[in-house]
Amino acid sequence: MASFSQRQTVGAIFAPAVQPIFSSNVCKDHHRLRSFGDTGIQVKDLNFLQAGKVFNLDVFLTSAHVYRDVKGVDITHTRRPDQVHIVDSGGYSVINSTIKADQEFARKMWEYQVKHADVALTLDVPLGTIEAGKNPHYRTFNDCLDETVNLLTLYSKWNNSLGLGQKIRWLNIIQGRNLYESQVWYDRVKGFNFEGWSFAGKSRKEMSTVVSRLFDMKRDGLIRKDAWFHFLGLGSLKAYVALTAIRDGLRQLFNSEEIQVSFDSAYPFNSVSLSRQYYQIDDWRSDTYGFSLQEIPHGLWALGNQDYTGIKGPVLPFMTWDALAYDLRGASMGRRMELGGLKNHLLFQNHNVWSLVTAMANAGDQLKIPRKDRTLPALFSDIYDVIFDVVASGSRHKLADNFYKLAAIVI
Repeated sequence: MASFSQRQTVGAIFAPAVQPIFSSNVCKDHHRLRSFGDTGIQVKDLNFLQAGKVFNLDVFLTSAHVYRDVKGVDITHTRRPDQVHIVDSGGYSVINSTIKADQEFARKMWEYQVKHADVALTLDVPLGTIEAGKNPHYRTFNDCLDETVNLLTLYSKWNNSLGLGQKIRWLNIIQGRNLYESQVWYDRVKGFNFEGWSFAGKSRKEMSTVVSRLFDMKRDGLIRKDAWFHFLGLGSLKAYVALTAIRDGLRQLFNSEEIQVSFDSAYPFNSVSLSRQYYQIDDWRSDTYGFSLQEIPHGLWALGNQDYTGIKGPVLPFMTWDALAYDLRGASMGRRMELGGLKNHLLFQNHNVWSLVTAMANAGDQLKIPRKDRTLPALFSDIYDVIFDVVASGSRHKLADNFYKLAAIVI
């Protein structure tokens, strides 16, 4: 049986977008030794970036803008040498702020990426900034694109002149709210020599646009044998199937097993801290391929005598009422702390990361067997077949013939 970290790369790689609320607290001295009842599991065991008794991952993502000010011990700053750390540039922070992505801002992002990244996304100004309407510096498509070109020029200059960023695999970002904008954006940025590509903005979800850009890259000789492609802010099983089809199609087209496709989402963490939800894998649910969201009880009164022994996962099945109810540190004498404190948040966030990677690996296993033998929903198989056939062909005629089928696939 393959290790859990190897399962992460069965298909397209889901890289959890790790958040400081988890990564800092799971290793702090006054949190790390807290126990979950008598299960033998402590908070420190939830650190999925280190080999331990729970599980560990080989690929993860952080944002330079979020993490550059994180001080002290953090699991993302100390990791195993065989791990791949993807660092987003932090361009997303421009959307809902008044930040100008100038040279000073860009240099801070670049320096964090150089220090921590194995794979890094170049800094861009997202087109979402226009629709948000909060940033006075970027009101139009050309505002965002022109600034992005300026930033790419800076990144290229720093990488080449300082030599610090040359060991990193840099990904050039494609934005676009539709097929036309994606084309215009690509034509402006394609002259910069980076090692791979990242898809952002609305059109990253539209398979007709994505495959069209991939064919442009092929025509222009801009897909390397070891190219890395990343899709920002996606975390569904549908996205996994579509992106796995892209990876497999590109590998066949270029006769290279080194091509990688990855994607990320912060939802394993935010679903707990913002929505109080956790993932459950139920093998009997064919409509969602056994993958559903459940509500986390708000307190002991809601939990009652429930336990989680029927839930799949390396941690949650061991959690009974007693294990979740008590947190002796920080509680007043004789008082039981309510469910939902930091310790239990960390537990459910850890569980959600495991659940997402597992569900996707299970789907990836299904895609490797004959279609007639799959338990995967027929819709997922249809999505995979259409995308794979077009990408693997490398034929613009086949793209044209299947364009409307691809346009119907929005992940």
